Amino acid sequence: ARDEQFGPYLVVGAGGVLVELIKDSVPLLLPTDRETVIGALGGLRCAPLFRGFRGRPPADLSAAVEAILSIASLVEDDPAAIEALDVNPLLLLADGEGVVAVDGLIRMQEIPGGG
Repeated sequence: ARDEQFGPYLVVGAGGVLVELIKDSVPLLLPTDRETVIGALGGLRCAPLFRGFRGRPPADLSAAVEAILSIASLVEDDPAAIEALDVNPLLLLADGEGVVAVDGLIRMQEIPGGG
């Protein structure tokens, strides 16, 4: 999303219905870097789920970080082009199996005089 004062920012957090239920998210100003994204994910209340919970395997956090940085780079490369970008949820598969973006929406800035 875009803040009038600070410009583009990224929000990482518990997705799906959990985002509204437990309000577990961290905003990150863009540009961002790997360490900041890793810290944000580790600071979430849902972070214990990433390490494996009740016999489930640990999540592929490396793939999640790469996906988040790739999404951020879309905005960082041309901050004026994208008004908002939403990927929700980004499913974290077992370690080594990657992530899956279930739903995504990109809202482009209106080009003056464009069609």
